[in-house]
Amino acid sequence: MRSKVDCLRICNSGPILLIWPEGIWYQNVSPSRIEVIIKSHIIEGIPIKEWIFKETPLKFPITRLMNNSC
Repeated sequence: MRSKVDCLRICNSGPILLIWPEGIWYQNVSPSRIEVIIKSHIIEGIPIKEWIFKETPLKFPITRLMNNSC
């Protein structure tokens, strides 16, 4: 899923890719980097530390969020 947001004041590091629920922010993302991130992080579960510039994980389990959304 992709979302559009207002300015995050981090343009110098953009484009940015954010992966939830881990809250891992990848910087300087290009189409070729997206392919590597999908394979390594999303499919294999191995984040690419060299491209990460911030981590903001959720502070509570995702199941709690989903159960309280109704």
